[in-house]
This record gives sequence, structure tokens and C-alpha cells, in this order.
Amino acid sequence: MIEKDESILEDYSRMVNELVSARREMSRLNDELKQKEEFLRNILQVAPFIIYAADISQEKLVFSNRPLSKELGYSLGEYREETGIPLQLVHPEDREELEKFRLYASESVAEFHFRARKSDGGIAWYRLKEKRISSLNRPGQRIVVGSLDEITQLKLNEATLKSESQRDFLTGLLNRRGFLEAAGERLKSQATDVLVIFIDIDHFKQINDHLGHEVGDEVLKSFADILTASLRFGDIPARWGGDEFIALLSSSGPNSFEAVKSRLSGAIEEFNSSQPRSWSLGISVGHAAMGEDSLRDLDGLIALADAQMYKSRREKRLE
Repeated sequence: MIEKDESILEDYSRMVNELVSARREMSRLNDELKQKEEFLRNILQVAPFIIYAADISQEKLVFSNRPLSKELGYSLGEYREETGIPLQLVHPEDREELEKFRLYASESVAEFHFRARKSDGGIAWYRLKEKRISSLNRPGQRIVVGSLDEITQLKLNEATLKSESQRDFLTGLLNRRGFLEAAGERLKSQATDVLVIFIDIDHFKQINDHLGHEVGDEVLKSFADILTASLRFGDIPARWGGDEFIALLSSSGPNSFEAVKSRLSGAIEEFNSSQPRSWSLGISVGHAAMGEDSLRDLDGLIALADAQMYKSRREKRLE
């Protein structure tokens, strides 16, 4: 009986020791987990972008290292963000696409760019990266994790590069690519009452050959300035290539072309008489109006205006 009692005591003592050891291990693991959580929290606090998790099924923000509204300059709590990105701050043109993006979140990382309104009235661009993760505890729960980082400067750089790629380096006018895009956009909103003028500089090859390319460049830049000054606000001038220029104009009646041609002629005459040069400026011009010869597209307008310009050159015996 005594031996049995001693055996029970030994078992009890062993169980107590194991329980104490287990509690110590649990305490150690808890301390380690707290240290890791604190470490992660410190990392998230200094992260250069917003990191968050959201429960899409309940439309609830689970975690965010900082609110978007505060980053945009609003006071803390000015916009409630329990459900995630406050749509009031998203540009109206981007809201619908953002909601679609969130609706179809996938298990692979997806990216979406949108504009947000800053407290000073300005606009900031953000890059949203997001993916859906599985919830083992709640099979029906839709959790997404994501990040938001500002890319305003990147968008400005892209716009600058695009603008530079559509500009003629010498004259500063749109180049052919830029003209076709700008004119195409204009025709989407103004399909009638437009005309195209096509211009070629007379004797340009002789000027280049006899006086040099520097003088040729001066001719091109001078005419580009005259063309721009002779058109109205909203007209689209461009350097088509070489010594050829083009412009899309808003027609205000049957005399629109003659009015532009008259302004160009007067400006060129004044330019030629303003100071002595070893060259004088002259141009040949053709035009085409929407609806003329059943024209209904930009390519047709350009082709007819080009043909009319060459007709003008032949009449001058320049061809």
C-alpha cells in the first residue's frame, strides 16, 4: 500500500513538473510571439506605404498600419475607414473600376492605379496591390491583404515622357504621332465643322542645300511660330515631317480656310519685310473640310488637304 502511494505521488509529481514546464514553454512562446508582433509593428510603422487587411464578406477593415485619409492630409478620423479605402476620396472616374477590382479579388497579386483627392484640393495617384487569402477558421470568409503606395511622381514622369514623345524637338509643336492622337480625340467630340490645312514651305530644299541646315532649322522654327500665332485657341497645329506642317481647325463657316490663309499670308509678309535675310519665307497650302467630297474621317481629310497642297505647288511651278 505504501509503495502504491509512493508511485502515485511520483506520477503526480511528474505531472506537476510537466505542467510547470509546459507553462514555462507557453510563457516563453508568448513572450517570443509578443516580441515578433512588436518587431512587425515597428516595421509596419516605418513602411513607406500603407499595408492593410480587409474582410470583404463583412466589408470590414481588419488591420491597417495607417489610414489613407491621414496620408492625404485630412485630420485623423475625418473620414471613417472601417470598410477600407474611403470612396469619397477616390476620383469619381475611378470609383466604379476600383469597386470592380475589389469585387473580383483573386489569389494572385493584382494591381490597380487610381486617383485620390488630397486635403489641399490636389490629386494624388496611388498603386493598389491586393490578393485574396484563405481563412481556415471561416471557409466563407473573404479576406484580402493589400498595399497602397503613392505614385504621383511616376505618373507625372509618364505624362512627361508621353508628351515629349509626341512633340517635335525643333519647333515644340506636336509631331505626327501627337497630332493624330490629339486630332482623333477632337473628332470624337466634334465630328463635324472641322477642317485640316496642310502646308509645305516653298524652296526649303534649296535653302537647306545652299545656306546650310542651321538656316533650315531657323526657317522651320520661324514658320512654326507664325503658324501658332495665326491660329485660334483650341486649333491643333503640328509638324508633319520635314518641311510639312498640318493643323486641325474648328470650322466656323465656308470662309474659315480663307481667313486662316489670309492671316498666314499677312504674317509671312510682315516677317519677310521685318529685317534683311538671305532667304524669304513662302508656303503652299491645301485644305479639306469634313463632309467635303463625302469625307467622314481624319485620314481622308489629311489625304485631300495634302493633294490640294500639291496642286498649289504645281500651280506655282514648284513641282
